Amino acid sequence: MKKILIMFFVISLNLFSLEKFPQLHWGDSVFKVKLEHPGTKEIKSKYGKTSLTEEAPGEKLQRQNFYFQNGNLYEIEIKYNDKVNFDDLENIYTELVRIYGNCENKVLEYCEDSFCFSGNEKIWYKGDSIIILKGLDKSSSDGKIVSTGLYLIYRDINLKK
Repeated sequence: MKKILIMFFVISLNLFSLEKFPQLHWGDSVFKVKLEHPGTKEIKSKYGKTSLTEEAPGEKLQRQNFYFQNGNLYEIEIKYNDKVNFDDLENIYTELVRIYGNCENKVLEYCEDSFCFSGNEKIWYKGDSIIILKGLDKSSSDGKIVSTGLYLIYRDINLKK
C-alpha cells in the first residue's frame, strides 16, 4: 500500500510540472522558487500578493516573473526583449504547437486612458495549466506605436487571482 501511495505522489508531481520549468509545480512556495532561481528579487504588492522577478535570464528574454497568492505559485510570465524577431516568434509558436497541439486564438483590442492596445493571444490548455502566448502593441491616441511586448504565460487554472 505504501508503494502505491508513493507512486501516486510521484506521478501527480510530474503531472503538475511545467515543461519550461520542470523543477517547479503549481502551489510551490516563494522559498522553493528562490532556491531554483536564486537571481530573483522579491516584490510585495499593495494588495498583499508576492512576486519574484528575474531580470534578463536569457539572450532574448527581458525578465521572468513568478506570481504567488497566499504564498503559492500560480503564474509564471516570461517577457521577451526587443531582440526577438519574426523567425524567433515563429519558432516559439511552432514549439508550443508541437508540445501542446492546436490552440485557441483571441484578438485583443481595448483602450485605457490615452493609450490603445491591440494584439492577440494563442491559448493552450494542458492539465491544470493554461499556456498563453501574447503579442501586444501599445499605441498613443494619435496611432503611433509606443511599445510592443511578447509574453509567454503559464497559469494555474485552479487558482483564482
